[in-house]
Amino acid sequence: MKKRFITAIASLLLIVPIITLSGCADTSWAIKVNGEKVPSGMYVYSLMSITATILEYSDSESSDVWTQKIDNTDAQTWAINQAIKYTAAYIMTEKLCAQEKITLTSTEKSAADSQASATYSSATSALSKSGVSLSSLDRILEDSQLATKLYNYYYGTSGTKTISDTDFKTYCNDYVHVKHIFFNNKDDENNALTGSALQAVKDKANSVLAMVKKDPSKFDALAKKYSEDTNGLSSNPDGYTFKKGTTEYVTDFVTAAGDMKIGEIRLVTSTLGLHIMYKLALNNTTMLTQYKQDQFQSLLDTAVSKATIVQNASAINAYTPKKISANS
Repeated sequence: MKKRFITAIASLLLIVPIITLSGCADTSWAIKVNGEKVPSGMYVYSLMSITATILEYSDSESSDVWTQKIDNTDAQTWAINQAIKYTAAYIMTEKLCAQEKITLTSTEKSAADSQASATYSSATSALSKSGVSLSSLDRILEDSQLATKLYNYYYGTSGTKTISDTDFKTYCNDYVHVKHIFFNNKDDENNALTGSALQAVKDKANSVLAMVKKDPSKFDALAKKYSEDTNGLSSNPDGYTFKKGTTEYVTDFVTAAGDMKIGEIRLVTSTLGLHIMYKLALNNTTMLTQYKQDQFQSLLDTAVSKATIVQNASAINAYTPKKISANS
C-alpha cells in the first residue's frame, strides 16, 4: 500500500540539528553534544537503522540509491544528518533523565546488558565490521530504557505533563482512519492493464463494493477474501490511521480519506489500483497514545535543536551509508 519512493520516509525526522565541523583525525568519537564526546559506535548504530530504512523504501531499479533526493538533499547526506540527530537524542535523553533524577535499577541495567550481549553475539560480524562495539550497543539499549522511563515520567498515568482537551481534539481533527480492499490494475510485470483485463478488475471491484455496501459488518471478511494488499492487511489489520495530506500513501487514497464522512464506503482509483475505502471513527485511546508519543518526540527534538553539536568529519567520512550497506 505504501508508495515505493524514497521520499516516503522524509517525514520521519523533521528537525536536523545545527552542526559545526571538526578536523580531528581521531575516529573514536563521531560527534560532541554540548562538549561531550559520543562514541562512534553509537552514531554508526543509528546510521545502520537509517540506512536500512532508506534501502527498504528506495527504488530497487536505481543504480545508486544514495544519489536519490530526500528533502532536496542526496540520500547519503540526509542519512548522515538524521543519524546525528538520532545519536544526539540518546545523549539528550541521558541529560533530561539526570535532570529529573531518573535512573535505571540494577535489574533494568542487567536486562539491557544481557540484551546487548545477545544481540551482539548474534550479529558480531555485521556490527564489528561497521564499527559498533558492544559497549556502544549496551549504552544505546540502556538509553532506550531511560527514554521509556522518561516518557512515563512525563506522560504516564501520573505523568507531570498536562494534556489539554482542546489541543488533543485539534490534533485528532488532522487525522483519519480508513480500511480498504485493494484490487491491482497492473499485471505481473507492473504494466497497466487495458481493455477486457482492466474491465474484469473493475467488474470485480464493483461486485465486492455492492456486497460491502449491503452489509458493512462483513468488510473485514471480504477484505481477507478479496484484497490484494495482503501485506497491508497483515501489518495494519485495523486499517490505516494517518494525517490528512500525508505523502506516505498515494495522493488519490489520501484525498478520498480526507473527503469522506465517517461510515462512508467509496470506490477510489489511484495510481496503484482500485480501493474500496471504508472510513471509520478514530480510536480515542490509540490517538491519545499517539498524541503523547508525538509530544514526547517534540520535546526531544527541541532539546536536540538547542544543543551544541560538533561533528567529527574524520569519523563521519570513515563510516558512510555505502560502507554500512556493504557490511550488512
